[in-house]
Amino acid sequence: MLVGPVHAVALLLVAAAVAKLRDPASATRALADAKLPTGALVVRAVSVVEMLVGAAVLLVGGVVPAVALALLHLAFAAFIVRVRRAAGARASCGCFGGDDAPAGRLHVVVNLVAAGAVAASLAGSLPSVPSVLADRLVLALPYAATVAGGAWAIGLCLTSLPVLLAAERRVTA
Repeated sequence: MLVGPVHAVALLLVAAAVAKLRDPASATRALADAKLPTGALVVRAVSVVEMLVGAAVLLVGGVVPAVALALLHLAFAAFIVRVRRAAGARASCGCFGGDDAPAGRLHVVVNLVAAGAVAASLAGSLPSVPSVLADRLVLALPYAATVAGGAWAIGLCLTSLPVLLAAERRVTA
């Protein structure tokens, strides 16, 4: 089952929401580039929704939060396509607050894979983190570390990996 990866996706969503709440500037620029309503208030409102959905997946589980998480990731993929078309190669997603992440094909793929993983998890009942650990308290630390590590790795795929690949292309060109 895909419970761990889905929890990692939800944790990354919460972390990105917190980052945008603290510093909405890059997300505001990305919305402006995409010709969408913009401003710190808009970014913070979206961030609160992201935080609530991610927290609901982690703490409550179930179908409704999982569907919301999958739909958010489909929306993120569509947003990345839109901002990339509007702003070109300089496009940033604005996902992580002050840390600009390139809005490229890899970003779209990661969001589509995340949405697919969440959708696939709906074949069963997506449990919350507390219910996963209810009878296995000894696994709490390893599970938390795995979920956090997964969220971190996904974040690196969205932020550092595109920069590294672009640098590699420049060096080998």
